Amino acid sequence: MRKTLYVLAALQVAAVVVQFYLATFGAFHRPQPAPMTGPIVPHIINGTMVIPILSVVVAVVAGLARAGGRLVGLALVPLGVVVAQLFAVFPLADLLADVPGVTTTGSNVVFGFHALLGLVLLWAVIAAFRAAGALVRTADAGPVADAGPVAGDRLGSGR
Repeated sequence: MRKTLYVLAALQVAAVVVQFYLATFGAFHRPQPAPMTGPIVPHIINGTMVIPILSVVVAVVAGLARAGGRLVGLALVPLGVVVAQLFAVFPLADLLADVPGVTTTGSNVVFGFHALLGLVLLWAVIAAFRAAGALVRTADAGPVADAGPVAGDRLGSGR
């Protein structure tokens, strides 16, 4: 189960890296398409469907693998980031716009949090991936038997 968790955590990292790559299609495409259309659509689909679903799946597998609350929590951070984007950042940016679909300085400041939350997302999936890798390495090492003091070991010699 821990190896499955490791593979899923790797897929989660890949989905987030792809998300950063897909963002460039919408940000740098000229002429700028209408909102929610054109080359930004894969970024939207990956960010609102693929990443949240992977987040829940990784969290469930982490729970089943008895990976601990920290890893389950890290796996759920992407879901929280998506919820924050959809229900806080984007609505607030729209409220600060004078005309729907036209940004203002205030809405651009709020949109800046979209990028910052993306960095939080990247940190969380990398931390979860590393933690899952540590679990796999620990499981592969097996139990460590106490072989007694090592020759030349001053701690075990009683001095």
